[in-house]
Amino acid sequence: MIASNILNYKKYILNNNFKIGFEYLIKENLEDLPYGKYNVNDNILIIKETYDTLYLGETFWEAHEKFIDIQFILNGEEKIAYSPINILNEIVYNNKNDLKILKGEVKSFVHLKNNDFAIFFPEDAHMSGLNPEETRVAVEKIIIKIKI
Repeated sequence: MIASNILNYKKYILNNNFKIGFEYLIKENLEDLPYGKYNVNDNILIIKETYDTLYLGETFWEAHEKFIDIQFILNGEEKIAYSPINILNEIVYNNKNDLKILKGEVKSFVHLKNNDFAIFFPEDAHMSGLNPEETRVAVEKIIIKIKI
């Protein structure tokens, strides 16, 4: 798991797909992008979503085998819980949606605000959308899914 601000994105260009994904975040007018899912190419999917944050226990651990997530906060803030998948218990894996549901304890949290991002690799379980403090917050997020 990597967490940083979009100003530092060049440090995290691991291949051409990361370059395309990050350049999308800095060049596009993301405020005008409608909510939903968009294919950039065969290897990159963009998701724009909005939601209110949740309390720990109202959501679940997830991980992916086929994609790396770059989760970018466009507006708002949230905490994301993190644990390596090897210390969690897998409940189910949905191959069609590339969604692995797990259970177990939180190892750490990352607090993301406007223009911050986190990268989650297949070994990184994450529980996104958590309240940054004790109250719910509206979040607008862009998720870049990069095919492995």
